[in-house]
Amino acid sequence: NKGKLLTPSKLDSILSYPHIVGRDDTIQFLDKHLSGKENPMVFPVFFGGDGTGKSRLMEHARETAQQNFAFTLFAKGYPFWQTDMYNGVLSALGILFEQEPSISDEVFSKLEDRYKLILKPHISLWDTKEVAETEEVAKSDRMTLFEALTEAFIILREMGDGAVLLDDADQIDQPSLQFFDSQYEQTEESKLFFLSSINSPDLITGEDKLLFLLHSMPEAAANSDIQKFQLEPLSLEHVHELVARQFDGKTLPAESEVALLHNSDGNPQFILEALSFLLIEGKIEAVGNEWDLSLVKPEDIPESLSEMIKERLMHMGEEAVNVLKMASLLGDKINAHQLTEMTELKHQQVVDILHHAQRQLFIEETPNPEEFVFAHRMDRSIFYSLMNEDERHQLHARAAEIEQKFSAGS
Repeated sequence: NKGKLLTPSKLDSILSYPHIVGRDDTIQFLDKHLSGKENPMVFPVFFGGDGTGKSRLMEHARETAQQNFAFTLFAKGYPFWQTDMYNGVLSALGILFEQEPSISDEVFSKLEDRYKLILKPHISLWDTKEVAETEEVAKSDRMTLFEALTEAFIILREMGDGAVLLDDADQIDQPSLQFFDSQYEQTEESKLFFLSSINSPDLITGEDKLLFLLHSMPEAAANSDIQKFQLEPLSLEHVHELVARQFDGKTLPAESEVALLHNSDGNPQFILEALSFLLIEGKIEAVGNEWDLSLVKPEDIPESLSEMIKERLMHMGEEAVNVLKMASLLGDKINAHQLTEMTELKHQQVVDILHHAQRQLFIEETPNPEEFVFAHRMDRSIFYSLMNEDERHQLHARAAEIEQKFSAGS
C-alpha cells in the first residue's frame, strides 16, 4: 500500500523540514544579506512568537550562510543558559566543530596549550584530544574563558568571512552576547555578518527585548543598522500555498482551508501539526501515486495545538512516554545519564528513546551528545501535564536526589 509507505517520510518532511510560505520578502533579504557581498554593519532582527516559523527562517539562514562563508556560528538561546557563563558561545563553537571537523582540528592545533586546557572541558569534541599539561590549568573564570575564546576567534577569523546567527537571542546568556559584541569590528580581511531572532508575541514585547539585547551588545548598538522584521500570521492564500507545496500540488477543500486558518490563527506550527494529525488519522491519503485531501471536512480540523502534540506523543509507545514525562521533571536540559538513573532502564534504551523523540521533533540535540533540550516551550509543559499529582510528588523527590548526586560529581 503506497499510502502506508509514504506516510512516515511525509510526516518527517512536514514536521522537520516544512516549506516556508508568506515570507518571500524576508527570504530575499536573507539570501542577499548572507551572500557575503552586502554591508556587514546591517543587523537584522526577526520578531515572532512560538510557532511563527522564526526558527525555520533561522535554519534557512544557516544553510545560506554555510554555502557562502568560511564558518557559520549558530547560537540558540534557552532559559537555563541565563545563569551559565558563555554557554551560548561555547555551544555555537561545539556545533560548528561537530559539523566541520577540519575547522575544529585547525583551531585546536593553533591554540596555545593553556587555552586548550581552558576550553577543552567545555567542548565535547575535544574530550579525546591530548594536551601536554606542562603548566597548571587556569581556573575557568569569566576572564580566562573570555581570553581563551578570543584566541579561538582570532584563529577562526583568519579563515575568512563568517556569520553569527543568534536564534532566540533574548534567551542567550549575557556574557555570550557581550563576547559576540566584542567581535563586531569588521576588517577587509575578516567580516562577520550578524542575524538574530527574538521570541515575542507582539511588537511591543519584541522592542523591550531588543533594548535589552542591544544593552548587552553596545558595539553593535552604536555602529549597526538595525533592521526589524515582524513575522505576521499566515493568510488564507498562504495556507493554500503551504498545503499545496507539502502535498505535490493537492489542496484541501475550500471550506476546510478556511477552518484550518480559523483554528490556527495563521500560526505555521499549528498548521503543520494539523496536517500531520490529518495524515496520521487517515483523513489525508495516498491514492496510487497522488495525494487525496478531498475527505478532510471542516470538523476534522483540530482546535488545540497541545492536544495534537499529545496525540502524536502517544504514538511513541508507553515506555517512551514515561521516559519523556520523567525528563520534564529534570528541567529544560535532558541529561541521558540522569534520566537513565531515574527511569532505571538500560542507558542504551534511554538513548534510543531520546533519539526517537528527536526524530519526532519533541526534543533537540545539543553539542553534548549526552544532552538534549525540549524543542518547544510547550513540549515540556505537555509532558509534565500527563502526570497526576501523586506521580509528580513522588518523582520530584527522586529527581531532586539525582540532581544532587550528579552536582556532587558522584
